[in-house]
Amino acid sequence: MKAINECSACGNKEIVQGKFQYEARVQPINKKFSTGSDVLVDFCSNCGLILLMKVENPEKFK
Repeated sequence: MKAINECSACGNKEIVQGKFQYEARVQPINKKFSTGSDVLVDFCSNCGLILLMKVENPEKFK
């Protein structure tokens, strides 16, 4: 995956990463007892536009 180096909305070049808190986890549909995975978010430090969302542990969905 190609890194995002600039915000498409405001042109800012400072992209930071965060993580959803508490119950904002992605759960597999067909695995009832899986703990799922946290969601990581890359966003612009200036305007807050979310540029990318991805699961932290994709191997839990295989």
